[in-house]
Amino acid sequence: MHKTLVTAAALCGLLAVGGCAHPGRQTTPAPEPVAGPILERTIKGPLEQQSVGAAAGASLRQPAVSRNLDEALREEASGALKPPSLEAITARIEAYSGKFRRWNELNTGAGRQLSPDQRAMMGDCYRQMQRILADYNMMRTAVETGDRSDVTANSIYSGKMLVLQQRDLDFVESDCGRLVGPVAVATPGGRPDQGGQSFDGRIAALSTEKKYREIEQAWQGLSPQQQEQTSLDAKMLYADALVYLQKEEEAADLYRGIVGRMEADGRSPAELLPLRKILADLCIAIGRYQDAQAQYVQISKDYLALASVDAWARMHLPLLGGDQQASLELAAYSGLVRNYLGYLPEQDGFRIVWEAEKYLADYPRSSVAANVKAIRDEMNKAGDAWFSGIVAEIDRLAGAKKYQEAAAMIKAQRADMINDQQRDLLNARLDELGLAEAAERETTKMAQEQELEQRWNNGLQLVSSGRYDEAIKVFDGMTETELGARADAKIVEISSMAAREDRRKAADLFIRYTRTGDVEVRKNLLIESRRLLKGILVKYPRADITDKVLGNIQRVEQEMNAIDPNLIAEVDSRDTGGKVRENGWAPAYEPDDPFGAQPQGMGEPARQ
Repeated sequence: MHKTLVTAAALCGLLAVGGCAHPGRQTTPAPEPVAGPILERTIKGPLEQQSVGAAAGASLRQPAVSRNLDEALREEASGALKPPSLEAITARIEAYSGKFRRWNELNTGAGRQLSPDQRAMMGDCYRQMQRILADYNMMRTAVETGDRSDVTANSIYSGKMLVLQQRDLDFVESDCGRLVGPVAVATPGGRPDQGGQSFDGRIAALSTEKKYREIEQAWQGLSPQQQEQTSLDAKMLYADALVYLQKEEEAADLYRGIVGRMEADGRSPAELLPLRKILADLCIAIGRYQDAQAQYVQISKDYLALASVDAWARMHLPLLGGDQQASLELAAYSGLVRNYLGYLPEQDGFRIVWEAEKYLADYPRSSVAANVKAIRDEMNKAGDAWFSGIVAEIDRLAGAKKYQEAAAMIKAQRADMINDQQRDLLNARLDELGLAEAAERETTKMAQEQELEQRWNNGLQLVSSGRYDEAIKVFDGMTETELGARADAKIVEISSMAAREDRRKAADLFIRYTRTGDVEVRKNLLIESRRLLKGILVKYPRADITDKVLGNIQRVEQEMNAIDPNLIAEVDSRDTGGKVRENGWAPAYEPDDPFGAQPQGMGEPARQ
């Protein structure tokens, strides 16, 4: 709930006849009263240092109205409308000239470094300022050349001026307006903290994130003097947080202090109007009916020229009469306004809509019926947007196949926040998610089975080509699947095949050793044979010939010791990694057990 300091001109668009007071909310446009002033909030920063009074100099103001209620009504009824103030139009033109200078400073980097988001919106900000400035120039020309006594023309100009001022205010309160707005000297409340962020910026960020408890804690961390020196925006955001924390009385006291201070400073009634309006609504919400009545009476006195605001204020007066303050109708309206002010879609849904409908059914002739209808329509629109967002997020999750998250989101929705039709829609979505998840599981299972089958076949092809180590890796990657038992057995089978293959190669080398006379060649053949045998134990520990391999290693090492007692130690002390040079000749015969005892003379080469 973002409350902004705006003037009566802005509220002509903001508060329709019968519209309830709510910060930042807009209802149907009202009749076209005389345009009022615009007061821009200043932005804390290093550029264009100026006093608060200077910043207020950019206001668009009308001459003060000092007439009694009956005179104002007679003048309004006679249609004696005046054209928009030429002085006020000129002030806004000058203000936008300053905004263009500020824009140029930012664009050239003379001011401060812009974030990527701020840099991206610079072009759009420039175009918005161009359109508003052009319209103010056209309005000034029309007023200067027009007939001030022409009531019809004045009425048209006033209506156009209100529309233009609303666009002006929308820009001033937008990100663009804050970016190119005037810069005032920072107060203690606006000084950067240790993280480089001002107190105002921190409060604004926390409000955007709806961290109302942290806003309260941050405020309580200030001294009374620092609290007094904080900006109006920060105070209103803190008051908003108090409302959401169900501390409406503290919020009302804070707004009462703001209004009192501004009155003491001689601020114009136009500047006080939006704050009085919020204060009055808070007083209704907490049962301070006489205080609310006093605020509405003051609003009505100050701004009879603003027909929509006057009608809105007068609407409440019959309900707040002395004989009505103990009525059930007023109590029901008080509760409705209180819930409306603290509305959050994610926690209230459509409950405010139903509460408004019940009020209209119970009190169809209520003096605030039009306001209650406006509340109902606004809350219905907000509820529809909230519910549509939920459905869109559910569909997004379902599209991403996050069915459990989507289902959890549906189940998290409270039944007392949505109507029967919406509940049926969510239940139907839940059924669809169940079917989609089941179909997805089946599809995934089939795909996994096909993928496993393909991997299995690839492993078999590697085995058939003698690439045992690669095949073992393939089947090892399947041990955690539904084919895990079969894959494990296949690994044992392949390991045994590979072990037998390497043992055969080691036997070939040993046979060649027995038929070679050269000592160095004999050493190398034994070393390589031993390496292959020991490699079997490392690479294929699950092979079924492990015992045989151990015996073969023992036999080879016996021969190595016979040639050179230090040979094994030397081999183990270094990583040979060498390959035995192949001679290209084959043994004359191969015994059944190459590592067994050899026939006499087997260790000598055939004589030539």
